[in-house]
Amino acid sequence: MKIYSYLVPEVAKLSFITLKKNIVGKGTLVLDKDIQLPLIEDSEVNLKNILEGILYYFALVQDIDNREYYLNILKSTNEEVGGVKLIPAGYYKYDTKKTMILAMGLINADFYDINSFIVAGEMANVLAKELGDDNYTEIAVDIFKRGLSLYDNWIFYYHLGYIYYNQEEYNEALRLFENALKSSPNSDYVEEINSLISMCNARSDYNKAFNLFERGQYLDASILLESLTKDYGEWHNLFLLLAETYKNMGETLKSIVCLERCIALKKPEKNMYLKLGFMYLNDAMFTKAYDLYEKANAEYPEDSEILTNLSIAAFYLKDVKKAIDLIDESLKIDPDDEISIKWKEFYLEAN
Repeated sequence: MKIYSYLVPEVAKLSFITLKKNIVGKGTLVLDKDIQLPLIEDSEVNLKNILEGILYYFALVQDIDNREYYLNILKSTNEEVGGVKLIPAGYYKYDTKKTMILAMGLINADFYDINSFIVAGEMANVLAKELGDDNYTEIAVDIFKRGLSLYDNWIFYYHLGYIYYNQEEYNEALRLFENALKSSPNSDYVEEINSLISMCNARSDYNKAFNLFERGQYLDASILLESLTKDYGEWHNLFLLLAETYKNMGETLKSIVCLERCIALKKPEKNMYLKLGFMYLNDAMFTKAYDLYEKANAEYPEDSEILTNLSIAAFYLKDVKKAIDLIDESLKIDPDDEISIKWKEFYLEAN
């Protein structure tokens, strides 16, 4: 596994010590006083910390002096200290990067088992999410691909599938999840993998529908999107795209129903209120428009555009005084808004 340039700053955490005398341990373990031993950040000199220093060294440095000597130290330790047990479980809680680097050290030292790859890859994934750094996604992909080449285990297909799914590469994710399912996964994961396969197909269909929408093929887009609504009734963006599709088809009522579904599914942003409210006004649903804009005003009390639209709904409900009061509130917030000024002039003429 390659050495990653963006982990080079971690090398500064390594320091080297020499012992005052040779130390002979169990079996073939010998710590030679004439060879420097790596430690992480001047940690206490003991076998555990020396082993961790060696693994850091292997993870971060390409050309290692005394490589065979360090490998012999790793191989000479008993199972309670060696192998993946060199990675204390506690690191999962407080030092994700250290856990990842130790596992990468095991891999680069060719002193690994399947869990070394899983730990290193999972920790890289966690760092990618926590730091928003795609460099760690690259590490995770490299690690899982190498693990897959060595073990052909379902867990690597599963983890790689998740990475590609989150990158919206649904066809590749689908291929990987299907391979995971063919590779005798842990029974606890079968239902989840089947669900992920369904979501990959659905996301792929959604993307096809979006492309049809972009090309103006609204009928074909609506058919594909409608086919998804039965199984994915909580998918906000699905109904939002369907609403836009129906709007462009002139199917106003269907578009309204879809926008109402969007607002029920997810706390709406300002533009969602404005979009649905405009359709209510345009279709003479003035009470619905007023109620919607009133709700929007409660969430965005200092928004002049919402106040102006609320005043328009009040006017068409024949409450001219209310409309004038609301437009005045809007103009206090944005005195130079030409649309609001014209609506006020219109209200005054109608009063």
